[in-house]
Amino acid sequence: MKKMHERGKRMAPADGEKIEWLLRALRHGNADALDGIYALLGGRMLALARGIVRNRADAEDVVSESFLKLARGIGGYRPGTNGCAFVMRIVRNTAYDLQNGEDVLLSVHVEYVRGLTRWRADVSFDLTEGAMLPEEFIPFGELSAEGSVNGYVYRYDDRSWNGEPVTDVCLTLSAGECYLTVMGQQREEALGVFLALLTEQA
Repeated sequence: MKKMHERGKRMAPADGEKIEWLLRALRHGNADALDGIYALLGGRMLALARGIVRNRADAEDVVSESFLKLARGIGGYRPGTNGCAFVMRIVRNTAYDLQNGEDVLLSVHVEYVRGLTRWRADVSFDLTEGAMLPEEFIPFGELSAEGSVNGYVYRYDDRSWNGEPVTDVCLTLSAGECYLTVMGQQREEALGVFLALLTEQA
């Protein structure tokens, strides 16, 4: 990405339409759309982050982390809504997390490779009862398909990211909600293993 500019320009209506188009492209797996989003919003994102954390280096870290969250959680964007506001909420939440020194979620990244079997997964536990849920996570009620394992209900949706199949899942446990993003051709097998382990220990 190009060097960040501290001050962003006011969003014109045409730019708002471009942001929505880029978010749609990102939602369909086009990772190059991130560069376009940065070109249009990078300055504003940095200005917002710096207004919260006050330190330029920390603000740049916030912007970088926000792009990672945007890429992982683009399934949470609903086409037709305010795309700029969606991106800026991610930045704001990320900056406040850094400022407060508190993690909203307990998260772990898992990669499994054995022979021809390969999958990756991000597993996060929300311990705030949804009070500070980041934009990149899709709430339980917004996922369309439903299943159950060991008496626990979960919802999920399939999508594509950069040509790779992805499944987003929200599992409701007694301690809180668990969010899973599983990637890879063998993701159904991996998802079954994760859900079984999580519910057996709940």
